[in-house]
Amino acid sequence: MFNKWFEVSAYPFEESLTVMIRDITASKIQHLTQALEKEVLEMNTAGSFPLKVVMDHLLSGFEKIHYGLKTSLGIVDKINNKLNRISAPAMPELYALTNTDDSDLGSGKSPCVQAAVEGSEIYVQDILKEEIAADYREILLSYNIRSSRTIPVKNKNKEVIAVFTIFNNGHKHALKEETCLIQRLGTIIQLLLENFQSKKDLELSNERHQLIMHATSDSIWDFNLKTKQVYRGKGFEKYYDQKAGLELIDARKWEHNIHPEDAERVEGNLEKALNNKTTNTWIEEYRYLKKDGSYALVIDKGFIVRDTNNQAHRIVGALQDITEIKKNQEKLVQSEENYKNMFSNNPTPMWTYDMDSKCFTMVNDAALALYGYTREEFLQLDLFTIRIGEDHQKLRKHLRSKAFLEDLNISQEWTHLKKDKTKMIVDVVSHPLLINGRRSRLVAIKDITEKK
Repeated sequence: MFNKWFEVSAYPFEESLTVMIRDITASKIQHLTQALEKEVLEMNTAGSFPLKVVMDHLLSGFEKIHYGLKTSLGIVDKINNKLNRISAPAMPELYALTNTDDSDLGSGKSPCVQAAVEGSEIYVQDILKEEIAADYREILLSYNIRSSRTIPVKNKNKEVIAVFTIFNNGHKHALKEETCLIQRLGTIIQLLLENFQSKKDLELSNERHQLIMHATSDSIWDFNLKTKQVYRGKGFEKYYDQKAGLELIDARKWEHNIHPEDAERVEGNLEKALNNKTTNTWIEEYRYLKKDGSYALVIDKGFIVRDTNNQAHRIVGALQDITEIKKNQEKLVQSEENYKNMFSNNPTPMWTYDMDSKCFTMVNDAALALYGYTREEFLQLDLFTIRIGEDHQKLRKHLRSKAFLEDLNISQEWTHLKKDKTKMIVDVVSHPLLINGRRSRLVAIKDITEKK
């Protein structure tokens, strides 16, 4: 150490004075170090100080305790692959090197970059002689710096998150001897950085949560099974007859806004899910009271959080109004049913086929009667099977035509074959449609053999 503290005691003895001097350097340094660590941890906990201010306070305090030492700190920026110097309280000129290529982890050759890349300590014993310190030599010599020790700071995953350097002014071997004080400084830097990153992650998570709540029509909720408190997002206040925020529901059932006819079923299924230690999800559809007094049909999806014994202690979920979705689904089902009835019972022979495979996908009773196949047999066929061989080339050309490829309505005469190989001349009218998201065509057939 470069500072020395002594305790001086004087005792009268007969006609003289006895003076005792005791070296208290170790205990004094420990006391000052603990006080400094307490200060920076309190600053960090307060959350109102930027990281640079906290680190400047830590490093400048360290320099005051250990006279003759100077320090700097760089943070690893993984996104930009750089080392960003954020603190060098006694040597502000070092900041001028922050934006140079020397801070690039891919090509930089400084002790700091080397320590960050290799994850090991870099000791420069003589600034005047060693090439690795060449870019810093002029600045360091202006402060009478002769040696340095650069130490990587690693997180719990053994990844380098920062490097700090301790410089001294001529005591070349002191930096190698003071391992304990350097490790202690590294530990406090690690704690500060990880805590700062955790707060940034939490702030980002909270911001993302708020944005999601604003962007979605879902109503977010969080039920703490231990404290019997439920948190409801703003969606509950906007769409339903409940206030947003925390509510203690020990005296009231959580499902008090569920339709009375659904409440028992919903509560029972939730209890089953919570008591089933092998499940972490719960989904239920029910009716929920809206602000206007009507009931919305909702789907409620919850994720169950369990402790190490698989006991449920929290469930987080989202309530979504699916009233209109259900209505549209019912209309679609009814529309499809009506279409199928109209298709199946139509006296005109009809079928559908897939435009890519050219295979039939649906056929009505009138077409089956005309061609003589059973439904199962007909659905095994394709466009070529029911045509005479002379028309196959014509059909291929037709399938490559502009009208066909552009999904236009088409009317054309063809010679078709029945199951018994009887030929018939038919007028074929087709128009495009989508079936289960696939390009298809609906075909209506008119037998014009006798007319011809």
